[in-house]
Amino acid sequence: MVIVLKGNGEREEFNKGKVVVSCMRAGAPRELAERIAEKVERKLYNGIPTKKIMSMVKQELKKYDFKSYIKYPLKDAIASLNPEMHEFEHYVSKLFTYLGYNTKRSPEPYPQGMCIEHEIDVVIEKDGKIGIAECKHHYKDSTYTGLDPVMRQQARLQDLQEAYKKSIKNSINATSALVITNTSFSLHAIKYAKCKNIYLLSWKYSNKNLSLREIIEKYKAYPLTLFGLTIEERKKLIPLNILDSNDFIATDPYTIKKAHLSTERINEINERIKQILNNKR
Repeated sequence: MVIVLKGNGEREEFNKGKVVVSCMRAGAPRELAERIAEKVERKLYNGIPTKKIMSMVKQELKKYDFKSYIKYPLKDAIASLNPEMHEFEHYVSKLFTYLGYNTKRSPEPYPQGMCIEHEIDVVIEKDGKIGIAECKHHYKDSTYTGLDPVMRQQARLQDLQEAYKKSIKNSINATSALVITNTSFSLHAIKYAKCKNIYLLSWKYSNKNLSLREIIEKYKAYPLTLFGLTIEERKKLIPLNILDSNDFIATDPYTIKKAHLSTERINEINERIKQILNNKR
């Protein structure tokens, strides 16, 4: 039995099945995934960090299945979105359009509550119902989103609802609250959200429907960080509403050139995207 060290400091027994599943999720066939898991297992030692295991898996995928190798670091690509550009909020706003919502990031003027005005990361609307989303982005996989953001979101929703009932200027008819993170929620956050009917969405968890990872993979809406675009390149693409892989390949090169990307660079990124989008799972 080999004990591995997780990013949050916890220790657990190595599970070869998790390596198989992660490889297959990236697009590798089962036979290759199992072969990689066996090769990795032979190199393990007690106390090995999970990050080291991931690096070993990536190197094996690079040898045998380049398409899957490109897609494997999807979670890291989400973590590397730039907070100064509010890139995670823009990306979340885009993801909800695939689910049939109309979305707007940080609408102004800020909606007025009964007590104060509220800056909202993303407002979503579907079938006349409005939801307010708080986005919690973390660089480290071991960072949990705890109870406080969920409680604040519940208080924000209540303040907005009270203002709307009083017909206060700039109030909105918010009917639901969401908290979205690229990592995980604490058990207290999940328990409170279930009690107050708050929509939680994390990398592997959702108390409504699909998880964040499942939404991305279902609609193949991969972040641009996965394809090596620099911060400066992505910063110039955001105003053009080019936020994910689907946007990039669907936009004509002339428009993308407004972000000062050369024809060679556009072709390079398009080729990387097509390698993933055409990957058969």
